[in-house]
Amino acid sequence: MSFSVPRDEELIDLIVGRQKASVVLEAANAAAMLEFVELRRADGRLKLGGAAAGDLEAGHAVFELSLALCLPVGTIETQLARARRVRSLLPDLWRAWIAGELSSIKVARIDDAARRLSTVASVALLDQKVVAVATFKTLGQLQSWLTRFVARVEAGRTRQRAREARATRRVWVSPDYDSMSWLNAKLESLDAAQIDARLDMLARAAGSVDDRTMDQRRADVFRDLLLGRVDNGFGGDPAPAATTVIGVVVPIQTLVGDSDLPGETFDRSMSVSADIVRERAVQPGTLFWRLLTDERGHLLDATQLGRFPSDKLGFAVKVRDGVSTFPTSSVPAGRCDLDHSIAHCGHPRCGDPAHGPTTASNLGPLDRRAHNLKTAGAVSLRQPQPGVFEWTTRTGHTYTKRSEPLPVAEWPVADWPVGERLENYELDRHFSERQIEAASVGQDLWDRTWDPAWETACYA
Repeated sequence: MSFSVPRDEELIDLIVGRQKASVVLEAANAAAMLEFVELRRADGRLKLGGAAAGDLEAGHAVFELSLALCLPVGTIETQLARARRVRSLLPDLWRAWIAGELSSIKVARIDDAARRLSTVASVALLDQKVVAVATFKTLGQLQSWLTRFVARVEAGRTRQRAREARATRRVWVSPDYDSMSWLNAKLESLDAAQIDARLDMLARAAGSVDDRTMDQRRADVFRDLLLGRVDNGFGGDPAPAATTVIGVVVPIQTLVGDSDLPGETFDRSMSVSADIVRERAVQPGTLFWRLLTDERGHLLDATQLGRFPSDKLGFAVKVRDGVSTFPTSSVPAGRCDLDHSIAHCGHPRCGDPAHGPTTASNLGPLDRRAHNLKTAGAVSLRQPQPGVFEWTTRTGHTYTKRSEPLPVAEWPVADWPVGERLENYELDRHFSERQIEAASVGQDLWDRTWDPAWETACYA
């Protein structure tokens, strides 16, 4: 008997098919667990009489499942509660889960987001949109999208949610193996991002002579700063004070107080409430860039000569894409290389159409590992539209990554023009004290196509 060896593309399809089959089994198991508990509940009501007796029998069923599956009772209760909520409140998501289209962990994250929403209409809107979005996103990318969705769809509750969430801030230690522990902190997002950026800055100050890894340097800096050690974690004199930069994109309407639509960090991973945005905007050292987008939040194009993009073009591209353009990567754009989708020939005045131009429609941030993969020819890349990246593997499978649009708000009806709004708002003196860097992109686009609803302000 002979067996044919499957080709590599067949193996990919086989792996994907088996993963889908495993999700189908997980979802079917969740449905069976619900059915088991409800059968016991109905049996209790019938034999013992009354709702209380039925609930008691249902509770016993949870313990039986715990024993049968060798899982803690709390875990079983969590799984049952989640399955019950998804089945009753998120029917589209439930059907997708049963069909194996979304993994159980993605379903859990979506359920967590739904629990943060306050109205039935908001939950229904989430159910309507999320399946199509979640299908082609990694878990981290989905979490970022859910964070933005909750913040946008119920922008009026952002302040209350932020206040409630801030009340849960804490620090805790989780013991690990071999005399090590995890030190965890739940903080406001901007504070956490600034701490992360400062750790990077101080760790890099050690220079190339330090043989520790970047992770080890960051850990040592973190420890030494909290313990008050003057060497900042890498010996010698303390590192000089320096400014860390955290970019937040916010609609101009939010900045001047006409909207409570929250801002977003460049990599779209964090939402920042309108109150915090306005508070930070008037602090000394805040720098504004004007970004021009279309009505859907897509940054418009920019072009220049030469291979290496200027700071402004690079800035605009990184803001547009937020993270690495590789489909399963969430590395922030600020930590990525700027890559030509179609390779540039390297000559400053290259005009060969076979070589890629240095334009926003041919540039994208790419994390180093994915960049090396592309350079090695293991994958090919095309950017059919600015911010849309199509990756094709050697097996012929194509995967698409689309840049998330920037937040765009609408002006109140019959409101003042933006110039008059700024003149009558506290930010006016801060705008006039500094030059607002013009990062509006596209040749003469500002003069020809300006629309107040398209303008987005960004502060760093």
